[in-house]
Amino acid sequence: SFFIFWPESTPENLLDVNIYSIDSEVEPGKTLSASVKLTNMGSKNRYDIYLKYEVYNEDTEERLTFKSETIALETTKDHNLEIILPKDAKEGNYILQVTARYQGESAHSTTVFQIKSDEPTITESCNDNLKNQGEEDIDCGGPCKACKACPTNCNDNNPITIDSCS
Repeated sequence: SFFIFWPESTPENLLDVNIYSIDSEVEPGKTLSASVKLTNMGSKNRYDIYLKYEVYNEDTEERLTFKSETIALETTKDHNLEIILPKDAKEGNYILQVTARYQGESAHSTTVFQIKSDEPTITESCNDNLKNQGEEDIDCGGPCKACKACPTNCNDNNPITIDSCS
């Protein structure tokens, strides 16, 4: 008996793409930084790669923003990415995906990060020390307890004093 070994051939066009989020948390309106590593594993020739970066909400799968560019690759390339997040982005978990399109082929990679705001979230209430939610004064009137009315005898008729009601 004898064995025949066929040499493994590498496809002419084979690209490996990996994306790594440099920032694990980013504020709305700020810049998300990431690193993309591209490796040409097939062709010995230089070719152009179209890169599309997309940011998706992990829960709703709704696209938040995107960016695209074209770069040339010969062997290996580490490429830095900066993408500005919208100012009105909601807090939560997000996916950064890169799609590389080259010579009729495509490759993908993803990483996750969080959008978090440093500003404290204020929940409107009748105890937040703010005049909001239709209140007539701070934390009274509207949906809150009624504001105290000034007593009718607040004025002491003394011209030297200032009469006020709180």
